[in-house]
Amino acid sequence: MGSKDALAFLASPEVVAASAVLGKIGSPEEVLGKPCNPATEVIKTVTVNPKPIEENEKSESESSESSSGVLPGFPESIEGELVLCDADNINTDGIYPGKYTYQDDVPREKMAQVCMENYDSEFGSKTKAGDIIISGFNFGTGSSREQAATCILARDIKLVVSGSFGNIFSRNSINNALLTLEIPELINILRNKYKDSEPELTRRTGWFLKWDVPKSLVTVKDSQGEIVLEQKVGELGTNLQEIIIQGGLEGWVRSELKKEESSA
Repeated sequence: MGSKDALAFLASPEVVAASAVLGKIGSPEEVLGKPCNPATEVIKTVTVNPKPIEENEKSESESSESSSGVLPGFPESIEGELVLCDADNINTDGIYPGKYTYQDDVPREKMAQVCMENYDSEFGSKTKAGDIIISGFNFGTGSSREQAATCILARDIKLVVSGSFGNIFSRNSINNALLTLEIPELINILRNKYKDSEPELTRRTGWFLKWDVPKSLVTVKDSQGEIVLEQKVGELGTNLQEIIIQGGLEGWVRSELKKEESSA
């Protein structure tokens, strides 16, 4: 989907019918002999012009004074030690082994035990409750198994930070109340720090991340307490907070149904 090398494409019934008539991918207009040209050139990159320093400092000052709302039951801040899983494209099978995917009776303790097993068999012995996973780019690529999110929660890890996430994993994380943050700069800083060190699949960094939810601000400190990174992140909306508070989308739907029943 979206690639000229793809073996299959998604299309509307009209486009499928028109393409069958034309013998190539085309539009219904072309069947009627009308030319169909793209209205505009496809934008492949977006360039953000940096603000002047004075303007940037002013906007940061104003945003620090304001804060987004935090619902009752949602934490004001989330913090923990960063555990580096230094790899790109860690897929869902690496996070949660496929042999367990269709076993509905796997207990939570077992899910926690096998979390990241196919990525690193030592992950379980190197992590503890309250840690924050930080990984490379395209974390969670692959299949749509929701256990890739729930097994991380089973280890009592509430937040995963990455350079970027697979789209399906991002959706599953929201559905199952696992928080995620994309901070490419942070993974690059850590990779630079350990570039001359002996490779480790899972590494305790001694660095601590704090996410101030009302201020939408992430602060990372090293083992000496020095600030390594301080960065604004996207505001966590109240709709998403409600889903997290209810333990995921299923819990949120149940709570909404109860509200409707009580008001009926």
